[in-house]
Amino acid sequence: MLLRSSIDAAAAAAVAAVVSTVLVGCGISVLFAQPVIANNAVVPLPIYGYGRFPCTKELDGCLKPDQSKCDAIAAGFECVQQKNSTYFFCGIAGAACPSGVCDGGQCVNGKCVGGLGDPVSPDGHCMSLLGLGTDHLCGGELASCALPIRQYELQPLNDQYNQLCVSNFCSRGANGVNQCREFVTQEGGDCTFNPERACANGLVPTYNQETHHFTCEKPPSPPPPSYPSHRVRVRARRKHDSRCPPSYTACPLGDSYECIDILNNLEQCGGCSADDGGVDCTTLRGVAGVGCVAGRCEIWTCEDGYDFISPSGICVPVH
Repeated sequence: MLLRSSIDAAAAAAVAAVVSTVLVGCGISVLFAQPVIANNAVVPLPIYGYGRFPCTKELDGCLKPDQSKCDAIAAGFECVQQKNSTYFFCGIAGAACPSGVCDGGQCVNGKCVGGLGDPVSPDGHCMSLLGLGTDHLCGGELASCALPIRQYELQPLNDQYNQLCVSNFCSRGANGVNQCREFVTQEGGDCTFNPERACANGLVPTYNQETHHFTCEKPPSPPPPSYPSHRVRVRARRKHDSRCPPSYTACPLGDSYECIDILNNLEQCGGCSADDGGVDCTTLRGVAGVGCVAGRCEIWTCEDGYDFISPSGICVPVH
């Protein structure tokens, strides 16, 4: 048989554990999840694997299987180590199933199948919390990676979602649906589906005002001056800087200069002009409240109909 939700509460009670961290002599830190209550049922949440029923114990400074935890749930429920992991779970891929006892998935030729990364036919099933991807892999592309309790959909638990994906990236879409996605590793790649987390390799999300899409780009850096009069203007500014109070900069004003605090000036933030890296913070699109802090525009609030995107530090329209 396949283990289904009808015995989840009893199984969870049998494997209930408090949150504790054990520094293991094998060089591993073990974190056991504390079960949570939802709809009068206890649901244990694995921390380092896709299985619902952890059976890892610490013995003599190392991680070992604890078969007694699986025996307390169902006869023939085998405790096995998850592939490419140091942790053990009951009835996951690779477990013996002479009587068909698996945590979801399928029993094929006496073994539980349907683990993370396993190929499954379109009418097959993945194990435990894993979803089936469009590439027919458990935890594959666009597979569901939602946990069973809605209050778990919080930022600090990204790692727990990620463990349900081959790519190790569970993306929460604009519609609130969690799906396994690939990180964007190419410069210019579209990351609109999750601009805050999708970019890899040191790339940052950049918003295109015309297409209303995000792409992953290299962090911007001030371009080198390309005009011949730059050195002349620098020498002239340094001359006038000596006449400005400390922390002020001499900025061109007609044929003369004025002293500007470019570290705090809202309209000349970071530089005298755009050529010098200066920004008029008051002209930023969708911004309701903004300040100039240490030469950078710091957005405090966005106008109605706009959301703040933290990695880019901009307000973007809500669609």
